[in-house]
Amino acid sequence: CYPASNPFFPSATPRQRHGEETTNHKSHAKGQKRGRKRTKESVAAAEQIEQAAGDATRPNRSRQSRRPAVPSTDPPARPPEEPIGSISLPAMASSADPWVREYGEAARLADDVAAMVADRAALPQSGPEGMRHTSAIRRKITILGTRLDSLEGMLARLPPKSITDKELNKRRDTLSNLKSRAKQMAESFNMSTFANREDLLGQSKKAADDMNRVAGLDNQGIVGLQRQIMKEQDEGLEKLEQTVLSTKHIALAVNEELDLHARLIVSFLLQCHLFLCSLDCVFTGLSS
Repeated sequence: CYPASNPFFPSATPRQRHGEETTNHKSHAKGQKRGRKRTKESVAAAEQIEQAAGDATRPNRSRQSRRPAVPSTDPPARPPEEPIGSISLPAMASSADPWVREYGEAARLADDVAAMVADRAALPQSGPEGMRHTSAIRRKITILGTRLDSLEGMLARLPPKSITDKELNKRRDTLSNLKSRAKQMAESFNMSTFANREDLLGQSKKAADDMNRVAGLDNQGIVGLQRQIMKEQDEGLEKLEQTVLSTKHIALAVNEELDLHARLIVSFLLQCHLFLCSLDCVFTGLSS
């Protein structure tokens, strides 16, 4: 009740102040102990809750692990399908073999012809675009036939024991399959574009003459006339085939002649080079 600055009532002694500080320190330590105890109790309670939750979910996990695997009902994955007519040569010689390389080019050309024949149906029959497309198909079919004949000749000219009999039979089979495929494409192309024999043989301008020839004939006479016309057309086709074959042989002969000339030119250039080298040596000796 008296102020501390009153000289008649001095402040607390040092011993009293030390006792008060000790009491405050003890109370603070007790508060920290109680806080740590509460923290430990809360952590223990949280661990018990987590353990109980884990025990509750563990049977489900074990039950799920014991469940047998159900076999899949989906069909097995199928390998990618190859296009019809495409032939692979996995067991043959490497691509460095000329025959294998030539066969690969012929197979790619056959694929191109098949795609062009399929696209031909979407083009007009009498338009200029359709005519250009038809000409391109004819040209590629001719080139394909030439390459197939070349492949057959290469097989026939193979030296003995250069490849095994199994390899030779495999090549013959693949070549036969490619030939049959090319023949089918040619037949379908002929059916779709050459259905009209008059357009094929250039006889569309004789329609009026044909009508005059039919006039006054009975059924048997018309049938006989039709047979005669078909016979003439077949003979014309045979002559056309002979002409095409002779043209192909001429083209092959010209190709061989060009190869011979090329070899002669190379040998002549080599001789010229040797002669120039000898002259250079002579002039070098004279100058020295």
